[in-house]
Amino acid sequence: TTSAANFFDRSLHSIGDVLHRTMTFLADPTSPPAALIRGEVISLLCDILDTDTEMRLADEDSASSVAGGNTAAPINELGSAGSLLKLIVLNCSMMRSPGCVDPPKSDDESNEMMHTEDIYADAPPSPHHAHAGNRFLAVVHRLAASRSTSARVTACSLGPVLWAHLDFPHQLQLRGVITRALHDVEVI
Repeated sequence: TTSAANFFDRSLHSIGDVLHRTMTFLADPTSPPAALIRGEVISLLCDILDTDTEMRLADEDSASSVAGGNTAAPINELGSAGSLLKLIVLNCSMMRSPGCVDPPKSDDESNEMMHTEDIYADAPPSPHHAHAGNRFLAVVHRLAASRSTSARVTACSLGPVLWAHLDFPHQLQLRGVITRALHDVEVI
């Protein structure tokens, strides 16, 4: 069983290395190729966090950053999968939910050129602002329900990031999910 455990650890760390090397690309909100696979990447990250039950990726990342002379930043304490997921949520918090479309523009608006003062002026809230975080709320639900410590810690870490993007009823839902995840950790 020790050889199986070593193989599992090596495999998990190899996955962590790949995630760490691709982090900049996958969390880039302006990259069309990254946007095309973002949903699948989020699902994969949730699966990896479910598998990393003992926070091995977080332990490896923090050990390597201390050995390199750096102190681990708070986002690195989540391990490569949790860190990447948090970066995606931070950078892409306005990601649209499936089926969400922009309201049609009038002909006057679509033919106008933007002026410099319009570019630098405060933009009105996006029509997606009221539900922008809801897509990620499902991710928090999934992670909080996991038996994996890595998944639960990441779910709790995503709460403050999502809070400002949710309307009040969804903020209450998020608070309840995180409270339950923290309570269940004490029980297990």
